[in-house]
Amino acid sequence: MAFSIPSLPTDNLYKFYSLSGLVVLLFSLIFLVIQYDDLINSIDTLKKDVDLLELESDFLSDDIESLNEKEAYLRSSLAEYDISRDFSKSKYEHFSEFIKNLQNDEQYRDYIEFTFKYEEFIIPG
Repeated sequence: MAFSIPSLPTDNLYKFYSLSGLVVLLFSLIFLVIQYDDLINSIDTLKKDVDLLELESDFLSDDIESLNEKEAYLRSSLAEYDISRDFSKSKYEHFSEFIKNLQNDEQYRDYIEFTFKYEEFIIPG
């Protein structure tokens, strides 16, 4: 038993048009459903990326606040320091130790590296 594919009716032009129209309509609907599904998947992926970037942005904001607090402390301590008046070795050692700790701080180094790497985007012109 051989399976035969029915041929399109070409004896009547209107039958041919109607069947061709149905085929085009079905193809269009299937194509739209496939494109819609791909679009939904892309939107979900982008939402996940946005959430991840927002989380990273929050962490970077916290790091910036922490570094700003350290900088403010350093500036206030330095403003109080007068080398002619307070030439004590302990205070100098305190500042040098604080600066050394700040330079060894991984978050501070990452912040400085990020700042220099994207300096033209952060500070335009």
